[in-house]
Amino acid sequence: MTERRRTPDARPVDVLHQLRERLHTNERDGLADMMAPDGAIEWPFRRGETPERIEGRDNIRDYLRNSPMAGLIYIEDLRPDAVYETSDPEVIVAETTTIGRMVATGVRFELHAIAILRIRGGEIVLYRDYINPFAAAEAVRGS
Repeated sequence: MTERRRTPDARPVDVLHQLRERLHTNERDGLADMMAPDGAIEWPFRRGETPERIEGRDNIRDYLRNSPMAGLIYIEDLRPDAVYETSDPEVIVAETTTIGRMVATGVRFELHAIAILRIRGGEIVLYRDYINPFAAAEAVRGS
């Protein structure tokens, strides 16, 4: 496990860009390292086996390594199409495009979402991902 250096005074938008860098290498442990020890990821519009919420850095690490999707998809980029700061200095809202490919077939996909991130002390406390579950299911089927 590669523990990243914490930047406690990093702006939330800077942490989002660090997250993007981790995704470029598909470094799942590195993604988990960006979470606060009690951080959470939520998928309010989840479908299928995706949990609604995962709490705790170690649980997030386990999910990223071992979820059914871990072996099916390779995420190449999380493109922040637009980032909005809020009146809460810990919170940003990002319009994102996840770009990836299916491992077995090489079929590429793009998924659009809205993400709300709460970042404190350079760590992600909450990543709430509003991704379209129907578009995600289509991508997995290779449609």
